[in-house]
Amino acid sequence: MNVEPNYRSSSSSLDKEEDDDMFFMLTFVENRNNYIPKEPQRISMLTGDAFIKKILNGIPRTCYELFRMDMPTFTSLFNYLRTHKFLTNSHWITVEEVVGMFLLIVGHNVRIRLIADRFQHSTEIVDRQFKEIVRAICRLGKFIIPNSFHISRHSSLRNVIERCFGVLKARFPVLKMMPRYKPCRQGNVMRACFTIHNFIRMATRHDRLFTQFNIDNLTIEGEGRNNLGEPSHIVDLTDQAAEAMVTYRDQITRLMLANNRHH
Repeated sequence: MNVEPNYRSSSSSLDKEEDDDMFFMLTFVENRNNYIPKEPQRISMLTGDAFIKKILNGIPRTCYELFRMDMPTFTSLFNYLRTHKFLTNSHWITVEEVVGMFLLIVGHNVRIRLIADRFQHSTEIVDRQFKEIVRAICRLGKFIIPNSFHISRHSSLRNVIERCFGVLKARFPVLKMMPRYKPCRQGNVMRACFTIHNFIRMATRHDRLFTQFNIDNLTIEGEGRNNLGEPSHIVDLTDQAAEAMVTYRDQITRLMLANNRHH
């Protein structure tokens, strides 16, 4: 009986298995030698949520310097956005964090990477949340920005508008040097800043910047107070007034966009 062919076949199979094992072993050793362990980038113990809580439990002046509004107004803002479903908490991030990130970006004209490091989130998350809150605040603006003043009826408005823009540019430096966003996004950021300006105006009559620009003492025709002592707007709802305000607002937006392109 001749077993030599079977023996040779078995021997070849063993040799092939040994070669495969050696190949995998060499590959493993090479990959191990070339492996560079990834170090976590966000290593601060002060998370974004903890940072916001620290501000809320800290000195009121710090809140104003960081978020460009006093602590009660900041609290009212994120509570309003959450209560009325403009924003909701997610598994990774809270409404308080998102509002804080937005206010730091527009209030100090800082970039996404710095905010990501401060709040211990990825740049992708921060950028996505910034886009979301800008859209949310623009939706809020439809309810708190009077869009139908008849500009030609109020000669006193010229002085008011000049001072308001002084406050806007002082509070939101992003309006003076807009990042290279797409034009539609730039317009939304501007509208969001206008909305926050009005929200602060509604929340407190004694804001530092309003006082600095002497806006608290300005009286505008059509602006009064309700029975609770809060400011209320009597809005001209005629079609002519609405068209005048829309035209004027669009002119302002185009002017600011043009100024940003020249800087």
